[in-house]
Amino acid sequence: MVDVWPILAVGVIISSLIYPLVRISSASLSISIGLFVIFLFEMIDSRLINELAFSPLDLRDIGSSYTIFTSMFLHGGFGHIVFNVFILVLIGNLLEERIGSPKFLAIYIISGIGGGLVYALVNLGDNVGVIGASGAISGILGAIAILYPNQPFMLLFLSFRNIPAWVMVLIFLAMQMFIALSQTNIAWEAHIGGLATGILIAPLLMRISIEERVDRGEKIDVMVFAKTPKEREIAAQIKPESIRDVRNAWIDQLAETAKCPICGQKVRNYRGRIKCRNGHKFNI
Repeated sequence: MVDVWPILAVGVIISSLIYPLVRISSASLSISIGLFVIFLFEMIDSRLINELAFSPLDLRDIGSSYTIFTSMFLHGGFGHIVFNVFILVLIGNLLEERIGSPKFLAIYIISGIGGGLVYALVNLGDNVGVIGASGAISGILGAIAILYPNQPFMLLFLSFRNIPAWVMVLIFLAMQMFIALSQTNIAWEAHIGGLATGILIAPLLMRISIEERVDRGEKIDVMVFAKTPKEREIAAQIKPESIRDVRNAWIDQLAETAKCPICGQKVRNYRGRIKCRNGHKFNI
């Protein structure tokens, strides 16, 4: 007899990822709902974990390698899923609102898989299953830190102070080191692997997106050139400025330090647009 719960779970996974693309809704919320539905399936039939959890040995069997994907939608308990969903909604919306649902989903999925691969690399030959969305969520944190390093976070246990994203990454890494030294059953390797994957792929995805828009001649948000507080201040002056000479003066000032977001070369003001040494022209 065919076990229906794994099939239903995979259907929920796919639906939660496709729905925000079709309906243009929040991917963070859609994934969160999907996680809770699948957790309900787990409570009905605990064998679901055995079917969809990931272990390093699964990579040796192409028929079982899909678990590196499905495992990131399973959780080991109510506290586990509530904590992960809380963090996903908290930081996921910050990133998704800025880069859009398609790129957010790409970072989430690839980071989750990257976290699983790092876990497998560190634990070669291990047949213990690993589950949880933490690797994918860690990738979201990494993406925010690399794209928007000064994005503030509020931590209740630090007297409600606003903590920049790059500092949050340091705190996160310190926590993973503590977990590793404590020898718990928490897959810290997947957390670090997901974080690193998010840091690596987020700039690449954003660069590809910008290059496609440049090729189509679309307008580009001038903020993509602003990496420092001073550059952000200048870019903020450019966006609403309607007087051409004043706007050009601000563009000249930004071009003194800004770099091309596609190739990293120096840029200059080119007839009210921004152009780099390699010929990339940006309508801003």
